[in-house]
Amino acid sequence: MFEAAPIDASEGRRSRRRRELHQSILATAAELFARDGYEATTVERITKAVDIAPATFFNHFRSKEDVLREIGQDVFSHFRRLVDEQLARPVTSLERLHGFATRGAALVRRAPEMTRRVLMAVLRSPRPGEAGAELASMQADFAQLLRRGRDDAALAKDVPDDLDIELTAEILVSVVIGCMTHWINDPDYPLERRLRASLTLLGDRLLTPPTPARTATRRPAAKPKRKTS
Repeated sequence: MFEAAPIDASEGRRSRRRRELHQSILATAAELFARDGYEATTVERITKAVDIAPATFFNHFRSKEDVLREIGQDVFSHFRRLVDEQLARPVTSLERLHGFATRGAALVRRAPEMTRRVLMAVLRSPRPGEAGAELASMQADFAQLLRRGRDDAALAKDVPDDLDIELTAEILVSVVIGCMTHWINDPDYPLERRLRASLTLLGDRLLTPPTPARTATRRPAAKPKRKTS
């Protein structure tokens, strides 16, 4: 899940080494969370795996919970970027939702066990509201997708004007998280198929199918009747 930050030519050696160590701690902790579980992964085990002193760890993070929070932010940011990807496509809103389902499932397949454990740890965090900010960000992204479908006359304009955008976005996020929760608990759960089917069901109920452009055809003018004497 983790991506190396772009290299900044103006970045000093010390800053670069600190950033690289920070990323190493995150990546190592994520692997330990995936392999051994969140509760069994202690700060001591993380520092031993990274080969650093505990004091060095605490120069970067206040606690193991802060590591988890940043890992969760990284995972959720990937899903939010998938929504941004779909916004750039000149297709219907339903096709964007399908695209999100396909790309989201592909993202999960890249590191399934780590993603499963990290999401489990974040969504079941003992700290109240731990995942609330990330879910709110996802909801805002889906709301933007729906507004694009409502307001962009150049595209499909397939979202009704009277649709409650915020409520619908909240429902979409709930569907995504619901499917992810099923997948967390059952490795054989058909994540992509269920995501597509669930989002399609919602789309069929809430969105307006785009009307194909019709070419106006004019009937030929009727010939005047000839008068008979």
